[in-house]
Amino acid sequence: MAPRSTAFIRATFFVQEYIPSAWETDWRLHASEYSSKVCETMKKDTDRVEHWMTMAERYNKTGPTQTTLTTFNATTFPKFVYRNMCPSNMLPRTLEVPMEPLVGHLRNPYWGACQFPNKPKEEVPVEDREYLIINAVPSATFQATHPGRKYLFDLGTSYYNTSLSWVTDRYRALGVEFDEIWAWEVSQELAKDPYQSYWKYVPEDMQPKLHFYNFAISSNHDSPSYPMNIIRNIYRPGTAKHSIFFSWFV
Repeated sequence: MAPRSTAFIRATFFVQEYIPSAWETDWRLHASEYSSKVCETMKKDTDRVEHWMTMAERYNKTGPTQTTLTTFNATTFPKFVYRNMCPSNMLPRTLEVPMEPLVGHLRNPYWGACQFPNKPKEEVPVEDREYLIINAVPSATFQATHPGRKYLFDLGTSYYNTSLSWVTDRYRALGVEFDEIWAWEVSQELAKDPYQSYWKYVPEDMQPKLHFYNFAISSNHDSPSYPMNIIRNIYRPGTAKHSIFFSWFV
């Protein structure tokens, strides 16, 4: 499964449809054929690969400005379309939110053996995330659609300084500060010395918010640490509006 980050759009926005790009549709229709020759197939779409990585770099530097959003090529990038069910709230009637395309090996296209003209000379790590497009809507709109407390569930957090900090920094650029975070990581290396491997990298202001579990998510759906049970405990109908975010990197 591709590394991907997503969120539930709260307030009055609801998913209307997911529109795959032409590129993504082509890969879905020819997955069996293309999967045996990933690099060869991706190189035929070098222009799309370069546009993808250029836009990801620009977005990660500037955030979701209106100028940036209008330059996402629809043949390259899929998008979620959200409908505003209460247009009197002065928010847009619809939101079109571009995402990274599900093509190739479902990771940074510069990772691995595939060669492209603008590929960095240094090796791109398999867990690199700079190709991701996270919640590409203007920050004012994003904040308006996510009132109340904000909770993050990181379902494969790895090391704090290489994973969770990246996620929280990206959301901070959208004006989101998480009230509480739940994170799971099964790594036995972390278990040997949790402080040196993990906690010493967690900023002091983040430590009271973070619930870190150094074990795999339980397959027992009745377990108190099962993510959906935690959500049921903090998110009940009739309470103040909350926003719940999920992140996973596999």
